[in-house]
Amino acid sequence: FLGCEAISWVVAHGAEYSTLPMSRDEAEGLLNLLMDGHVFHHVMHAYRLLDGYFLYRFMVSETKRVLNMSSAPALTEFGEDLLHPVQLSTDLLTTACRHYKDWLELANASHSDSRELICGDSFQSFADRTSALQLVDFRLLTELEDRLAFFVNLFNVLYIHAIFAVGTVYDMHVQTFT
Repeated sequence: FLGCEAISWVVAHGAEYSTLPMSRDEAEGLLNLLMDGHVFHHVMHAYRLLDGYFLYRFMVSETKRVLNMSSAPALTEFGEDLLHPVQLSTDLLTTACRHYKDWLELANASHSDSRELICGDSFQSFADRTSALQLVDFRLLTELEDRLAFFVNLFNVLYIHAIFAVGTVYDMHVQTFT
């Protein structure tokens, strides 16, 4: 739906729920409260609700997806502890380091293409666990130390994942343009 159409609808139907008429600005504010409650979002997650030709969609009409293309897990798949951002990022980093150690051992032992490790069930399980990041409540990161720990852990997880996905600089053929 369009932002301007949603605001027009609220202005037109607001009188049914209130004795006072609602302005377009008030309707925009009300709809942004609904947006904060994750009822709907901008299609590119780029804007708050604006009175214009901006597209929005309801959250219930879509399945959550992540970069690794795994569906977001149900809250019950992970313990409540893991949903705290620092605990989840620490768990993901620990698992990524374990996979990196296995990757190094395989690469050193066989001198073959160690990318076969990423096709295994263990690594796929790790990749699926990253989808739990969608469920993290960032409001729990109230302390500076927590924010730093979360984002440093996440950076390191991404760095290790990049090594799995594209290899190291030494593994790649350097291409120059002349």
